[in-house]
Amino acid sequence: MTRDEAEKQVKAASGTVAGSVSPKLHYLVIGDDGSPLYGQGAKGSRQTKAEELNAKGANISIISETAFLPMASGQRSTAPVSTDAVAAGCERLWQLVVAPGPADAPVGRFAREYVRRHHADIAQKLTDKPVDKGAEIPKSFLSLERVFPLFSESRKPLREFAMELASWEFARWNPGVDHLVAMADIPFMDVRRFVAKSLLAEDTPPNRPFRLDPSKLEASAVYRFCESNDEETRALGMELINRLPKLRVPEELFRLSESPYRKVRAFVIRALWTVYRDRGLTPDWKPPLPPKPTVGAKAKKDAEKAAANRGEGVPHKPEQWPAAKPTLGEFLRRILFEIPPGRPEKSRDAVEDSEPNAADPNAKKPDKVVSVKPLPARRAKLDLVEVMRDMGLADKEFGGGILPLLDEFMLSREPSERAACLVAVTRIRHKHPELKKGDA
Repeated sequence: MTRDEAEKQVKAASGTVAGSVSPKLHYLVIGDDGSPLYGQGAKGSRQTKAEELNAKGANISIISETAFLPMASGQRSTAPVSTDAVAAGCERLWQLVVAPGPADAPVGRFAREYVRRHHADIAQKLTDKPVDKGAEIPKSFLSLERVFPLFSESRKPLREFAMELASWEFARWNPGVDHLVAMADIPFMDVRRFVAKSLLAEDTPPNRPFRLDPSKLEASAVYRFCESNDEETRALGMELINRLPKLRVPEELFRLSESPYRKVRAFVIRALWTVYRDRGLTPDWKPPLPPKPTVGAKAKKDAEKAAANRGEGVPHKPEQWPAAKPTLGEFLRRILFEIPPGRPEKSRDAVEDSEPNAADPNAKKPDKVVSVKPLPARRAKLDLVEVMRDMGLADKEFGGGILPLLDEFMLSREPSERAACLVAVTRIRHKHPELKKGDA
């Protein structure tokens, strides 16, 4: 429809055609064909102006040509479609989305595209035009329970469709830890990485539709990631614990010391050392802020951001050890005497292709599995002896607890291990003369 034809229909319906966009405007009609640059961030100047006015409190309805035509022909008062009819239509549409068959079936492609074009946020991104009022897919229909099975779909287009919906709905869904852990264990790399992205993304406007606040997770929930059979999921759990000091619960950390994975056990040792080591700083000390210019709005905002990111200062040592002395001793003994080291972990990328077809010679093969060189057992043990030595020097009680173990390990056949133990024992007994041999 041309502009002249549209203006004639408005006047025939006793309406008034405005020459410009103002707060008094009731409707702004966007042609269905629109600009060839729609969907590329090139909205018309009138639409941009109307959106700015709406943001300031105006009530301009931005509608499509399709929605305008019934209004212009006097059908504006037609009774609205019932809620039951909308629900039934959406259910039928979803049946087409998830119907079995080839991933590129035309009916399935049509159904997915229809949902996109009638999702308030996705349609705006694809076309730069809002969905007509009453034509949107209800948010209540696109629930987590409905979309969740698609994350495990072997048909890649359906899986990508689920993640496209999640990129706009994940924060609204606010999935619980059971759903997150289940998604993090799905054997598709794109899904696992989406979970990591949602928990590790910065709190910025573009990320808010899918970002989850990790600080709201309980420690016990995050530690479930570390117990996963998937390497990337375990890495996500360890990264969350590293980022959030409140998650470094000594008792939970120590429970992970029984993990069958070497990287997790190594992470436990480092994390416990971070929690308990003496930094030689006054409690509640915070690093000073470097001087920053505060002239101008941007400079003030940057200075405020730097102050907010300064951190909470030195973590306080827990009042108790994560386990009793005998248990700690057995843990250190197992690590120290563990020969040979655990089997090297493998780094792999999950196969992203869906619908593997053995009959198709062009089908994508799984990515090559690459072995990662492990830390040599000798180096790992020497590092552990040094950590035990430093903790024993800083804490007399801990030093007394590990001296018998170090004395025992001095019988090692490896000269460097005997030497490291001798240095550790000598320095601890020199620092704490009351810890005589046999009295610890």
